[in-house]
Amino acid sequence: MGSNSSKIPTNPYAAISKGFNRECFLEHNRLRAIHNSPNLRLDKKLMNSAQKHAEAMARENQLRMQEDIEYGQNAAMQVFSNYLTISGTEVARLWYKHSANYDYSENNQFDKRNFTQIVWKNTERVGFGCAINEDFKTVFMVGHYWPPGNIEGGFLENVIKPRVGDTSSDGWNLLAHDRTMKTTKMRRRRKCHKSNKTEQTNRMSTNAYAYSFNTNH
Repeated sequence: MGSNSSKIPTNPYAAISKGFNRECFLEHNRLRAIHNSPNLRLDKKLMNSAQKHAEAMARENQLRMQEDIEYGQNAAMQVFSNYLTISGTEVARLWYKHSANYDYSENNQFDKRNFTQIVWKNTERVGFGCAINEDFKTVFMVGHYWPPGNIEGGFLENVIKPRVGDTSSDGWNLLAHDRTMKTTKMRRRRKCHKSNKTEQTNRMSTNAYAYSFNTNH
């Protein structure tokens, strides 16, 4: 097996390798660049807290906010059948999809929190976690962010319009046509999977649910 592949261990709540973290991190920074937000730094403390959060949700088989932390939180859950293929790139894009039809002239758009937390200008550090529940065939993905985004009254300053001349373009449309996606597709993905058999897989576009949480409003 190549070094770019990572298996989910047999423990149903076990940690995913650093490869998932790095791929999700790189896609976050690529998406932030579209909005002129500075690069994030991958933080071990946030990686550990996000992993614990993912494992707690996997044990309970439920998406929920972690109450005892002050980090910004993005979370997603996917239901799978036999074999699971997932990449950090796809998780970041699932959250970013909420940029569709975003109004950059309006403040406090909390219904778009998955997207706004990704590109929030004042956020500096991030970490990710991923865990599965094999009994219910669900996988939970988490991002923890510091300083947290989605602060009431801060959306106009921290969520910047995409770096394009056409002001009618939103970030999701730009992503769909971004030439740099060609390089992403050519790059071999790090996958967390249950098997390397050539069975049909469930992708993030199927039966995936995304939520964003914070404790700032």
